Amino acid sequence: MIRGQLISCLSTCIFPEKGISYPLTSDQLHNGLPHESNIGYAYSKRILHLTGRLLSESCKNDSKISVINLTPTNLYGEYDNYNIKSSHVIPGLIHKTFNAKNEKKDLIVFGTGNALRQFLYVDDFSRVILRFIDFQTDKNEISCIVSPPEKSEVSIKTLIETIKNNFEYDGNIVFDDTYSDGQYKKTTTDSELKQYFPDFTFTELQDGLKNVIKYFIENFDLIRK
Repeated sequence: MIRGQLISCLSTCIFPEKGISYPLTSDQLHNGLPHESNIGYAYSKRILHLTGRLLSESCKNDSKISVINLTPTNLYGEYDNYNIKSSHVIPGLIHKTFNAKNEKKDLIVFGTGNALRQFLYVDDFSRVILRFIDFQTDKNEISCIVSPPEKSEVSIKTLIETIKNNFEYDGNIVFDDTYSDGQYKKTTTDSELKQYFPDFTFTELQDGLKNVIKYFIENFDLIRK
């Protein structure tokens, strides 16, 4: 019998905006429509999830294919895209803070800053993937949210204050609430991951940000921006 694994990387931002309960669990993925700001990306990832399930079911008589769906929360790391117009939240805010400090201007942040997020250091996610590559299971399918504990959830206001302090930027932060916050929260739990790797520990946000900001400053001429 042929044996193998398919590891699919999903995202917590593909979960429904309504019809869910917190903390999010993998079995709520298809409970409703995703947030309108993310609908195209969300459905592409949902199709990936369903394709893996179909593969697992169709091959189970002739081969042993274990489909492992890993759903990370908001990722960040050194080798990210720091382009202010196309980046995710952390690299965008890092670049904006860098500019505001150097230009001695206010730091403009889109939205109210009230939205809540959990951030996952990319090195942690890489370690999870490596563990699952070597993981032995008789299950046809595993779905696992990869997220720091619920207590690690922070507001965008708290996030930008942490970034500001790392840069020793003493200017004003201005929240432009004419821009949407997106989905207010999408709280997840680390309990699904703990079922498989109870000893796994996550990098604290403060430590991860220090690493990323240090890399950004030292490699400013080379980074994607």
